[in-house]
Amino acid sequence: MFIRLGLIGLLMIAGMTRALAQHPILDDFSVFQHHDQVYLSWVISRGNTCNGITIERSTDGAGFSEIGYIAGICGSPDFAQPFSFIDTNPAKNQINYYRLELGLQGYTEVRSVEFIHAPDDGFILRPNPASYMVQMLFRNPRSQEHVVELYNLSGALVLQHNTLDQQVELDISRVPAGVYLLRLTSTSGQHSSTRRLVIAR
Repeated sequence: MFIRLGLIGLLMIAGMTRALAQHPILDDFSVFQHHDQVYLSWVISRGNTCNGITIERSTDGAGFSEIGYIAGICGSPDFAQPFSFIDTNPAKNQINYYRLELGLQGYTEVRSVEFIHAPDDGFILRPNPASYMVQMLFRNPRSQEHVVELYNLSGALVLQHNTLDQQVELDISRVPAGVYLLRLTSTSGQHSSTRRLVIAR
């Protein structure tokens, strides 16, 4: 899906991973997750043009496949021109790599974003078993406050962490090996989910 819209509007969308483009005809090239899609935005600098734009994606940073194409002459001699593209089917819970082929102008630098796709009523826990660090991924598009609690099997609270994010890394290096219950609860009380975590060393 291809859209053209103002760059300022794009930059206001939360969750953006942004980096300055190094291709000589670009002023900017950014990729970011927004809900269940990945948005790509770039700006062709004033006075530069290209003949068609190919959008490519990879899951390993090496083998790229075409996921979109914008036909025609792009760019303008009079003003910088913003473009954007929506990837509606990114690889879930892994890093997605993107690059552009600017017709007759070569490839851009590669940009990447980890696309998080957690279940609506729970969270992803990795690794499990874990030794020193554990990562939780869950849906939190409105940045609501959540409480993460780790309990032993006797019901004693071992760790607690509050977050507004949708990704949490817990340091469990000082927690003894064993079986624990990891609970995620929204402070509004609307959502609560518990999973078993094994700490092994």
